[in-house]
Amino acid sequence: ALGCDMDTMRKFFTDKEINRESMIDYRAWLETHYKTASVIRKIITANQYVEWKGLDAKIQNAKPVRNQTLENVMNKSDFKRMLRFADKLNRPRTKAIMQTLAGTGIRIGELKFFTVEALKQKHVIVTNKGSKRDIPLPKQVISILKKYCKNQNIKSGIIFRTKTGKPVTNSMLWTDLKHIAGQARVKKSKIHAHSFRHLFAINFLEQGGNVLDLQAILGHKSLETTSIYTRTTTRELSRKMSETSIL
Repeated sequence: ALGCDMDTMRKFFTDKEINRESMIDYRAWLETHYKTASVIRKIITANQYVEWKGLDAKIQNAKPVRNQTLENVMNKSDFKRMLRFADKLNRPRTKAIMQTLAGTGIRIGELKFFTVEALKQKHVIVTNKGSKRDIPLPKQVISILKKYCKNQNIKSGIIFRTKTGKPVTNSMLWTDLKHIAGQARVKKSKIHAHSFRHLFAINFLEQGGNVLDLQAILGHKSLETTSIYTRTTTRELSRKMSETSIL
């Protein structure tokens, strides 16, 4: 496992300097590509390495998310408050990113596949580790992104970019999301790698979506992974059953 973790770290830092900011990027990248247990182990290895190298770059590890679908997940009210405060704080790009994440269920690491050209095709093709996934875009997301591109004068290429045309980095996005959450009085513990993905999945099921369709949309290889979202949905159904009980 140690050798595998070092290989992962070596590949990520091939052309990057190891410092605290790049380590935060590394953690965010791991969270979009690996399960939480693997992320925690790989960060422990990375922290041990930078300590051995004498670098001041150790970072806080990822937190287990076992119960986030039950207690500590963003809800619709949180989401709407964050959108309102993104407007107040003049963060149109971050607002469009939040709407895209919550509207499609994609991983944060997949934002780079959203291009003007893909928008015209009304679907996004995501490639990762040799696998390929075709994500259809809901009409609401298409409308939002077309308006965003028009306002930002983005005519081709990656939609979510910096002023220099480079893709938005994970650390930039996390900094902005945490700031907006703080201003909107949304618990920062609710802002994690899969916050908006959780929100999308739970809403999809609560609105009558099929769990097998959700598995395909999210790109899960195992239905067991997808079924974690039904725990919150079951809780909501229990509440509705209690409210409407004939007894």
